[in-house]
Amino acid sequence: VVEKTDDLQKGLGGRENMCGKCGMIFKFSHADSYPFWMKDMKFDLDMIFIDSNKQIVSIAKSVKKESYPNTITSELPSQYVLELNDGEVDKLDIKLGDVVKW
Repeated sequence: VVEKTDDLQKGLGGRENMCGKCGMIFKFSHADSYPFWMKDMKFDLDMIFIDSNKQIVSIAKSVKKESYPNTITSELPSQYVLELNDGEVDKLDIKLGDVVKW
């Protein structure tokens, strides 16, 4: 779980890859519209935006590492953002409205 400002800005930037069963979750103090970027990324991601009730409110699939400096945001407020390897949303059949448990 990433909560510190420096870690939030870096995220997965600079890493060569992420294991197939891994993900990175960002936790914020309150729900809002948080912009995410692909700065220094070396692989593509799926991003899942989750509200304070742990319900998925937005999904960004196949976010390309080359998309930096553009940002990705959810139209609805989110308190958590889960980053997975590109293609995992479809592979795991993740959908809007699903509730995440951890």
